[in-house]
Amino acid sequence: MLDIGYSPSFFWELSVGEIHDIAESYVRKKESEKEEKERNIKDQILISQGLAIMVSDNIKTMFVKGYKPSELHEIYPGLFEPLSPQTRKEQSDLDLHKARMEDYVFRYNMTLKKKGGD
Repeated sequence: MLDIGYSPSFFWELSVGEIHDIAESYVRKKESEKEEKERNIKDQILISQGLAIMVSDNIKTMFVKGYKPSELHEIYPGLFEPLSPQTRKEQSDLDLHKARMEDYVFRYNMTLKKKGGD
């Protein structure tokens, strides 16, 4: 009874049926905690697997011409919805704008270096 969290004096106040019920409850609680731990470990494994898939897919894009990496809705079905064509266009426009800005900043910095004599 001490492992369950009750004092020996409390044990002597209980009937056999009550002791049996408390012990069964304790076992159910421990089994539930074990199952929860296993679910958490499985979730972490699935997350790690998804990350590994995404990393390998992105590495393949460097070596296989025209390879398209998997999208989130393919790796985690049910959690993410496929992107709509409008959202895809907005994302590609944003990526293009970002690339242009990075190019502008690079050229601007090169111009400053030439003028400064560095």
